Parts: sequence; structure tokens; C-alpha cells
Amino acid sequence: ETRKLHDSSLIGAQYQFKGTVILIAKLDVWIIHFEDKTGLHTISVKPERLKSPIPPGDEIEISGTIDAPPDMPTENCTVRILHHGPPPQPTVLTHSDVVNGKALNQYVRIKGVVRDAFRDEIDPDWLFFVLNIGGTMLNVTCPYGALTHDPDAYIGQEVVATGIIGNNSSTRKFSDVVLVLSGTDDIRVIDQKDPFDAPILETVQSKRSFRLEDMGRRRISGFVMAHWRDHAFLLNTDDGLFAIVQIQNGALPACDCHVTVSGLPETDYYRLIISRAVWRPEPTEMSAPTLSYRDISPSGILKDELGRLKVDTAAHGQPIRIPGIVRHLPSESSNDHQVFIETDGHLISIDIDHIPEFVHGLQLDCFISVSGICLLEYDNNAIPGRFPRIRGFRLTSALKR
Repeated sequence: ETRKLHDSSLIGAQYQFKGTVILIAKLDVWIIHFEDKTGLHTISVKPERLKSPIPPGDEIEISGTIDAPPDMPTENCTVRILHHGPPPQPTVLTHSDVVNGKALNQYVRIKGVVRDAFRDEIDPDWLFFVLNIGGTMLNVTCPYGALTHDPDAYIGQEVVATGIIGNNSSTRKFSDVVLVLSGTDDIRVIDQKDPFDAPILETVQSKRSFRLEDMGRRRISGFVMAHWRDHAFLLNTDDGLFAIVQIQNGALPACDCHVTVSGLPETDYYRLIISRAVWRPEPTEMSAPTLSYRDISPSGILKDELGRLKVDTAAHGQPIRIPGIVRHLPSESSNDHQVFIETDGHLISIDIDHIPEFVHGLQLDCFISVSGICLLEYDNNAIPGRFPRIRGFRLTSALKR
């Protein structure tokens, strides 16, 4: 039995198995998924032992001696094609199959909308997609070296993916199941669409905002009020909303520029977020809103008149001015782009990554007044059932005096 290959007490024993290739992928070793009468199995084979990929459907014989650690026992095996066969036919998977976990170790095909695509920051040999299947998120992965299409081009598109449902990867021990592909050719866009042909995002009512994640790509227009880091900006929409826009890639638009954004709506219950977005300038006869900074203390945003925690969520996106004492300045040798001021018993963060001149003339313990756009901060996590909690605010696109 193939499971005996992982028994360290059997090192030195010989083995021989037969099976039908279902899927094969190339990393620094070949990863072969094959099926026999006992089910689906996976082996790894060194490239010098297998010069070219074996077509799915072929029957193979694997033989060798167990001479490696239990996690990679077959790298030095011999693989021989016994005869050619028709490609395997995947099982069409439904949303309920994913939820109920019925498809583990099966060759499947599933339809969904790609919400994200990225190279794995833990193991750069792998590429990940996040697939939304009727409100359930499924992680999809394939070798980065098998990349034949731009991953960003999949975001927001409805696709069909074909691969093997397996257990979580060794680097993410507590993740859910994952759909393993041989490459990006195994994920096919059903109908390629221009992102700016997406439907307009209608006015969001709080009673239904929790369903934003199921909408798919939407577009929205407005004026850029502020930006921070190298991937996010605040949009004052033409409908009077404030939306945080997180772009896929490329440059940020200039403040006061009127743009149309196309991306994936999300929310943390308090804020509208457009993730994995693209943008373009949009002509308009409207004028950018004039900023009038309101003098306020942090307690005026975070507490009520009795001193109890009571966050004023209407402050999000608003221009405010607060005084304080400088407690932290960024180091020139680091990627730190924040200044902290202490005021009213609170330590407030000020983003300065797009305004490095902000620190000119500043010294620790000096007193300043800062004008900027208020952004609520919250616990950023994707734990199902976890209620996001506001933990304060910060200022961005700041001015000082």
C-alpha cells in the first residue's frame, strides 16, 4: 500500500505500485497525482528520474527502494509508462460539496469568481487564487513556474478550475482544503470581461452591506481625497460615500482627481472597501470637495461625555485637525512612514509615506497641530464569525503647523 511509503521503519524496503495519472505538476521535483484501486495518491520524483511530463490518463508503474525521509519517500523511484489512456474526467463540484468537505482527494471541476490572485509570500514556488463559490471561499494553488497567464487578469472574472482537492499545505497547517492545479491552464475564464463594464455599485444600505462580498466586480466614481502606502486611497464617491480603494498594481491617482474604480466590494461593517481594484480618470463637471478641517480631540471621536468608549463612526473620511506632542519620528534608514503624536492621552498615527517633507523641522517632544483625513482603524482579520472591532483612528494626507 502506498501509505507504507511514509513508514520510517520500512526504509530500505522495495516497493512497486501501478496507477493512472490524474494530474502532474513541475517544481524542483515532479509532483504526480495518480489513482489506483485504493484511491488517489501523490508522489514526488526527481527530474533526472523523469525527463518529461506524463499525460494524464496514462497508466504507470512506480518502483524503487524507500531510502528517504517519510515526507518525500519516492524521489529516487523509477516511473514507467505501461500504456496510454484517455484523459480523466473530473467530477463537477457544487457549492454544497465544498461546504460539506465531500470532495477531498477527488479530481474535480468547479465554477466560481476569483477574488484574489498572488504569489505565495511563504513559498514563492506557488501561486494562489481565492475562489468565491456561492459565498464560500476556496483556496486554489498551482506551481508558479507553470504560470502562462497574468494572475491579475483573473481577478473579478468567473472561471472554471480543474484539479485535485487536497488537504492544507505544510506551510499553512491550520488552513482549509485547497484545490491543486497543474498550472494556470487549468483555470479558464468563462467570459473575459472588461473590468470597467462591471455594474455600478448602488448606494449601500447598512442592512445589506454584509452581502457585499457576494456581488462580484463593481464600479464606482468619485474624487480622490487621500492616499497612503503604495496601494490604497480614499474615494469620496459621487453618491456621498467614503470608500477605501485597494489597487491591484500600478500608480495611485493624484488627490482631487475624479476617477472611476472597478473592484471587489468588501466591508468591515463600518467602511466600504473596494479591493483588487483598477482605476481610470473620469471627466466630470463637478468640482472636488473643499476641505474644511474640524478642530477636535481624539476623545471627541473615541469617547462620549461620560468618558466611555463610544466611537463616532461618522468621523471616518472627514477632514480633522488635532494638536499633539511628537513622540515618534521615522528613521531615514527604515521603511517606517509614520509619525506619532500624543494628545489627550492617546497616541495617534500619522501616515507620511506620500509627504516625506512633513518631518522637515520636526523634533521629538515638540508641539504641533496636524490636519488630515481621519481613517478608522479596525482589527484586520478574516476569521469566520469574528466581529471586526474598531481600535482607533489615524490621519493621512496630513498637513502640520
